[in-house]
Amino acid sequence: MAKTALATALLGLAACTTPVENTANNDKGQAQMAANLQTHVWTLTQVEGGAKPLPAAASKVQLNFVDGQGLLVKGLCNSMRGHYTAQGQALEIGRLASTMMACSDEQLMAAERQVGILLPQAQTWQLQDKAAAPELEIGFADGQRWRLQGLVKPETLYGTPERVFLEIAPQPQACSHPLMPNAQCLQVRSVTYDAQGLKKSAGEWENFYGAIEGFEHRPGVRNIVRLKRFTNPHPPADASRYVYVLDMVVETSIEK
Repeated sequence: MAKTALATALLGLAACTTPVENTANNDKGQAQMAANLQTHVWTLTQVEGGAKPLPAAASKVQLNFVDGQGLLVKGLCNSMRGHYTAQGQALEIGRLASTMMACSDEQLMAAERQVGILLPQAQTWQLQDKAAAPELEIGFADGQRWRLQGLVKPETLYGTPERVFLEIAPQPQACSHPLMPNAQCLQVRSVTYDAQGLKKSAGEWENFYGAIEGFEHRPGVRNIVRLKRFTNPHPPADASRYVYVLDMVVETSIEK
């Protein structure tokens, strides 16, 4: 029997400031730093110090600051969201809300719990320009320090996305691909929902030739995902003009 878990999406709060000598320049500096913070997704690359070391399973944690006020935490089993305030280099993050999906990976679940406890203990932040990519540093109450590397968001590159829902079958199938001999393609079909959030219809199954950023398919697991679909005005040769980014896993079940 399939075991199903539903996830809900919320958005939290995020902003940033940097101290400068006068009020006018301070306001300008705050706006510029906030813009820089929001144009990138921040992936954890290094952890230093702290009373309790962060588990290796937390190595893919990502922080995404949105709308000048929202913080979204991904890279674990569930996504988390929380409110924060910042004054100068001081950072305060409130209690995090989490989706309620269960994972079979106990180490990942343990890492998620620790991250959920640690982030509200954040005290300082600093944004630095690096030659390769910008770097965000967050300091915590127990002395732990996170370094996170910034990657430009698709929204920055391609603009506002469409929102689409796809059901992804448990098993990929052989498919013809001009650049990949013996290719295996995900099997997907579009899904629509009514105003009450109830499933309305599903399309025909078809091969999916592209990639979904942030999504990792596991054989034997069926998913319904909500995606951001961006249009690339200059796609590479033999590539789709669409760029897909995982927004949320709506439903998942293990097929036996």
